[in-house]
Amino acid sequence: MSEALDNPDIIPDIDMPPYNIAHPRLARGVLGQNVAEATFIQAVQSGRLPHAWILYGSKGVGKASFAYHIARHFFSTSDETSITQIAAPPDSPESKLVESGAHPDLFVLKRIWNVKDGNNRFFTQIRAEEARGLHKPLQRTASQGGWRIAIIDSIDEMNEKGVASLLKLIEEPPPRVLFLIICHQLGNVIDTIRSRTRLLSFNPLAPEDCRAVVARHFPALAGDALDIAVFLGEGSVAHACRFAENEKNGGIKIYTDFINVLATMPRANIKAMHDLANLVSNRSKPENFPIFCDLITGWLHRLTRMQVGGQAPENLPASEAQLAQNWQHIPTKSLLELWSKIQTQTKTANALNLDKKQTTLEWLKDIKKLFN
Repeated sequence: MSEALDNPDIIPDIDMPPYNIAHPRLARGVLGQNVAEATFIQAVQSGRLPHAWILYGSKGVGKASFAYHIARHFFSTSDETSITQIAAPPDSPESKLVESGAHPDLFVLKRIWNVKDGNNRFFTQIRAEEARGLHKPLQRTASQGGWRIAIIDSIDEMNEKGVASLLKLIEEPPPRVLFLIICHQLGNVIDTIRSRTRLLSFNPLAPEDCRAVVARHFPALAGDALDIAVFLGEGSVAHACRFAENEKNGGIKIYTDFINVLATMPRANIKAMHDLANLVSNRSKPENFPIFCDLITGWLHRLTRMQVGGQAPENLPASEAQLAQNWQHIPTKSLLELWSKIQTQTKTANALNLDKKQTTLEWLKDIKKLFN
């Protein structure tokens, strides 16, 4: 399909999950998506299976794992309509081929490694070149005589020409080809794609399901730290693990220090503010600043919702809950204005490589001003 794909030994895997999470190809089950599974099974059993599906929902809720489960099942049976659950023998030859990324009838469309300009990084989008690379393979007869499956991971990352190329395939689908299109933001999908696909919703995971997965990948994480990671994950395993990684210098530490700074407002502990800003702007931990951006906007969002709805989110950490009443007098308009400002400055800071410590301190001072 491209020069990069012809050299798999030198190419990093763009869809290799961060942290300690297993690749979706290797997942043995999908937690908390019983409704999605039942909906898909019913469509298969009807004998009128739509040829293209959009699996949509937040990142890290099991969409890719679900797609690979479907592939394993379809490749492992001669009568897919007999399906009662999405599963396949884990030791079957077809399952092993899927898990190794080597099944001849499975095609995964994703961003590829840029081997031409020497930048040693992935393309920022799935281009038309990659999308067009699906056309010829999908026109061929399946090597196993059954289905061919194309997983698009994800449509959010496709550029306009790439989407147009995918649309052409969906409009004129080859026989016995199933398109499983992963989508994180359904509102960004053009109507011509949506109208030609079946939508399948994936909900945020229940706290207990998210907790089980995070605890399995981070066995040393327990107590309040595990509770915080699960809460901040908002039903996404990927997001929860993002906070769980590197407990002492990562997301959980940033959240804890941020709440401690808030506890000193409106006087504000200047040393604590600078310590937090140093942690957030640590050059050896470039992921810390984006984490803090999400934490501060998430906190403002929760506080606004509590003011409007009068009810705290489920499983709100005790440290944050204890502070909530101190902020009830602040006008909702002021919270929304600060939220909007931080959202805008986050994009600017990343695009222009602004001083992240000073940006962090400015935001903390803006929070202090809310009391004026």
